[in-house]
Amino acid sequence: MFVAEGQGHCRDTELVLEQIGAGPGPEAEKLGFIDLNHDDIDLVPNRSRFTGLEQLALPATLRRAT
Repeated sequence: MFVAEGQGHCRDTELVLEQIGAGPGPEAEKLGFIDLNHDDIDLVPNRSRFTGLEQLALPATLRRAT
């Protein structure tokens, strides 16, 4: 299990962990955390074409989530 976050308004990862209750301590070490702002990127076809873009860049972790 892990938590993935990619906030746009606040890029303070430690603050985000504290706010979700996964601050420093043994519990936090068991919890996987992925900062989507620093994740690998997958280029995927833009099927909707609402933006006019051929592809969208998405964090790779989102593509693996179920």
